[in-house]
Formats: sequence, C-alpha cells, structure tokens
Amino acid sequence: MIHGPCGAVDMKSPCMKNKKCTKRFPRKMISETQTAEDGYPLDRRRKPEQGGHRTVINLRVNNKYHEVEIGNRWVVPYSPILSKMFQEHINVEYCSSVKSIKYICKYINKGSDMDIVEIYNAATGVNDEIAWCKIGPYIKNLKIVEEQVCETYREQLGLLEDDQHWDSTLQEPSVTRFSPQLRDSFDCFYLDICSHNCLSICGKTLLQLLLPFPTSQEHHTLDRDLLREANYYINILQYMVEANKPRLTEDHRTAYEAVINLIAEGNGGILFLDAPGGTGMNFLINLILAEIRCSSSSRLVGWISLAVASSGITSTILDGGRTTHSALQLPLNLAQTENLICNISNRSGKAAVLRTCKLIVWDECTISNKKAFEALDRTMGDTRNDNRIMGGVVILLSGDFCQTLPAIPKATPANELNACLKASEFWQYVQRKT
Repeated sequence: MIHGPCGAVDMKSPCMKNKKCTKRFPRKMISETQTAEDGYPLDRRRKPEQGGHRTVINLRVNNKYHEVEIGNRWVVPYSPILSKMFQEHINVEYCSSVKSIKYICKYINKGSDMDIVEIYNAATGVNDEIAWCKIGPYIKNLKIVEEQVCETYREQLGLLEDDQHWDSTLQEPSVTRFSPQLRDSFDCFYLDICSHNCLSICGKTLLQLLLPFPTSQEHHTLDRDLLREANYYINILQYMVEANKPRLTEDHRTAYEAVINLIAEGNGGILFLDAPGGTGMNFLINLILAEIRCSSSSRLVGWISLAVASSGITSTILDGGRTTHSALQLPLNLAQTENLICNISNRSGKAAVLRTCKLIVWDECTISNKKAFEALDRTMGDTRNDNRIMGGVVILLSGDFCQTLPAIPKATPANELNACLKASEFWQYVQRKT
C-alpha cells in the first residue's frame, strides 16, 4: 500500500493538517530498523542505490494528472506473510513503550475523568433547555459578596494574597528549617517577589537616591558549587605541573598544547582524546586540569576547569571529578525525549560554574548518549548567552569507542549506533587526538 502522495504534491489530502502529514509521510530513509523516541519502530527504508525501488505514477490532483515519483518513503508498513495469508493489509509492531501500548489499550492507561453535570426535569426526566436559561442568573449571583459584585470567582472565595500570605509562608520553615535555609527563603522572597519599588525612602526608590541596590548575582560569590571548583591549593598544583610536565610523551605533549592553545584563543572548540587503556590519558588529563587551575599567566584568563565522567568509578580518578549527572544535572530520559536541556537554573551555583569555567573535561564520553552532549550544548548556550558550540567553552572528551557503546533498554544494535557520539551533529567539529 502506498500512502498519498500528499504534502507539496497534494495539500488537500485528508491526512494533511497545518500543512503537515498527520501520518508522518514521507518517512526518512534509514538502512536499519530502529526504535523511535516514542517507542514506535522506524522501519528500514533503503535508497535506490542501496537496493530500494522507485517508480513514477500518474496522480490526479484538482482534475489534472501529474507524474509523481514515489519510492520506499511512501510505503505503508506491512507484514508480507500475514498480508498474503489473509489477503488484507496487516502489520505487526512490537510495543516497547507506554505510548504505543496506550494506542491499543487506551482506556487501561487513561487518566482521571472530568465530572459532567447535566440539568434535566426531575418529573419528566428530559433535558430541559429552559432550565439552563433559568440557572444562568444564579451562577452569576455567586460573584456577589455583601452586595458587591466580585470580578472573579477567585476574589469571591477570598484567595487574594496579602501580607499574611507571606507570614504564613515563613511560619512553617521557622519550625522545620535551620537558619541558613531560612535566610535563603527570605532572600528568594526579597529578590524574586518584591520589586525594587518595595524599598523606598520618602517615596523614592533606592536607585533614585543613588544608593546601592542588591542584585541576585551577589550570592554566587559564596555559592558552594563555585567554591568547590575553586578550592585548590595553588602551590601544590604548581609543584605537580612542574614535576610532571617533563614526563609527557610526544603524543601527550601534542594534545596538551592543543588544549592550552584553544583556551588561550578563547574561541572554544571540542577535542577528543582516543584513550585506550594503558595510554596514560588520566595522567595527561589531571595535568591539564592542574595547569588551568593554577595558571596565573595573562594568556589563561580564568582558573575554573570542570572535570566530569560518565561513570562513578572513573570520576574518582580525575582530580575534583564528578559524574555527569551530578555536575551537569543531565536528564534521565535521554533515549525517549528530544530537545533536552540540563536541569540547571540560570541563577544557581552550577550555572555560575558553567559561566566562569574555561574547560570542561568529559571522560568515558563514549558510553554516553549523544543527546547528553546536545543537552549540554543547549544549556551552555543559554547560560552563557553565546550561540557558539558549547557556549564558546573548550570541551575535552576522552574515551575508547572499542569499549561499551551507549546502553539503551530494549533497543536494537542500530539504535545503539544511532545514539553514539559519532552520530551526533557535533562530531564534524571534533578534533581527534591520539
């Protein structure tokens, strides 16, 4: 069975809505069957040069015939054996997500129903439209309180906020929270809720009186995430750099200088260190981290470098290392959702770290889903207000593609290859070092 064709060929096709095909035709050409983000399969559709087929048909549109070329992109999925056996169009798909199961058993996964109110004549049991007209004034009367008509039902119910609302909000934390948490709560009310007009002297704001006004960025200087990345002994790091830099091999020194030069240029970039076991890449990475953190030269502005790893054991090998989900707040549903971002607020300490850091080291990156890097790119661009790749920060990746690829539950080998870092759009910008 051939769908349509629709789209630009026939915009009046029944499947078209908002100038798009609701059945998602024409489909993409892929060499292997994959599982989509919503759990539905993406069937193999080969190009003509890969053994696929195409032909030209005469399609009638607006009482006129047009020659249209169709191929595997327009074929509706079917099961050849069952279709031949029962002489019907039959397709069999494996349900691997709640969304696809819900399509078949919709009411099993259905949410709570809404209440439906019906007005009818109790004597006759018939829906009486006159009763609807009579009930209208009574509904409007619900907004009348003490002979005054309220604008909304919210106002009639007494849900308007006042000063007592804030007192009640702080009353519970005063019993269940410690002093630092109480101060943080009060700061949130002061900075987020109250406008600068709340602070006034003689009817004038502090800004009008040329007095300093507190901003929401000052608390970052004492944030624990920011202090954690800066809490290093400079003398020890300098001694480590001086002692270990002469021990670098020729390949190590080439990668070392490439990272330092990218940071000095300030234009960002992505480097990948092909690091099989026993090549000394952990030694090189820790040396680069120490160099950036202790550097005071004018060509290296900034001394924060973030070290993360995809696994917990690997993060313990890096100096100041953390897991990617802990440091970057990566989402957990990477395989099922598109256009993800990291769960980092722009006013948080983690966002302050991302804004000030000059280098992000990501070890064992080969076992991470490519969507994790795409989520980091969106977050870095938003946090740093920079449209360059990764917000203009130098990203140092390390790993070995001969080891485990991203693990995706109930996925095919084609899904794992599609989730690999090499399948990402960023791989074309990566400089590889061995």
